[in-house]
Amino acid sequence: MTTIQIRVDAQTETGLRRLVERDGEDLSVIAGRLLARAVRAARPRIKFDPEVIRSANADFADEDETLAESAGEERAALLALEDRA
Repeated sequence: MTTIQIRVDAQTETGLRRLVERDGEDLSVIAGRLLARAVRAARPRIKFDPEVIRSANADFADEDETLAESAGEERAALLALEDRA
C-alpha cells in the first residue's frame, strides 16, 4: 500500500472528520476509501452506440423475444404451482 499526502480545504477536512466520528474508523481508512471511489468514478467509460448494437443483434431479435416471453410464462407457471402448494 502507498502513502500519499494531499491538501484539502477546511470544509473537506471537517466533513472527513465527521465521517470519522460517525463511523469510528481511522481517518486514513475513510479517506482512502473515498479516494478509491472517486478514482473509479472518474475512469473513462466505454461508450456504446445503441444503434450499432441493435443492428448487430437484428438477426436474433425474434429469437430473443420468443425466449423472453417463454421465460415469463415459465415463471408464471412456477408461481402458480407454488400458490397451489
